[in-house]
Amino acid sequence: MPTHSSRTEEFSERCWQVKAEWDMLITSLQEDYKFLKEFLQLKFEDRLQEESSSIFNDLHDRILEVEKRYRQNEDIMRKCFNQQLADGIAVIKGMYQQYFNVEEEKAALQDATNIKLNILTRKLKEKEEIIRELKEELELYEETGLLKLDLFAKETSSPRPTSEKEYLECRQENERLLQVIAELEEEIRLNIKENSVLGNTL
Repeated sequence: MPTHSSRTEEFSERCWQVKAEWDMLITSLQEDYKFLKEFLQLKFEDRLQEESSSIFNDLHDRILEVEKRYRQNEDIMRKCFNQQLADGIAVIKGMYQQYFNVEEEKAALQDATNIKLNILTRKLKEKEEIIRELKEELELYEETGLLKLDLFAKETSSPRPTSEKEYLECRQENERLLQVIAELEEEIRLNIKENSVLGNTL
């Protein structure tokens, strides 16, 4: 028959066995948890990378589409502006020529000096009006074109290779219009001088 001491030792040994088994179970669970955590973290990172790549690709495609539409709109706007300006100059030139043809016919029947003075005075006013309209259109075109380029540059993080080329084209067009205005102003200056001479002869 087992004694009290032997039963105590047996119980104590059993407790140690249970504790060892429990420690092994906890260690196993910790290792399983660590493995599961690392696995889920890797899966999450892979999924996050995949979603990030998808979002980046979509955003890049949209930016390219916006750039394409912007260039198309810029081309259309530039062509329309140039066409309207050319049409306006042609109309003004035609009216100017027609007006002076009529005035020259009248000048043959009236005092040549007075008629020519009136013609030159009206010519000066027309030239000044043309210059004013051209300057207003030029300023509007510059403000509209440069504002769009600036807004688009702020919306996109990557530089556009065609922005500089388009800017140079706009600048060349502006310089051409400024040259036209300068020529008209020079013609006005000569007309004023001629008016002064005619005024002195009256």
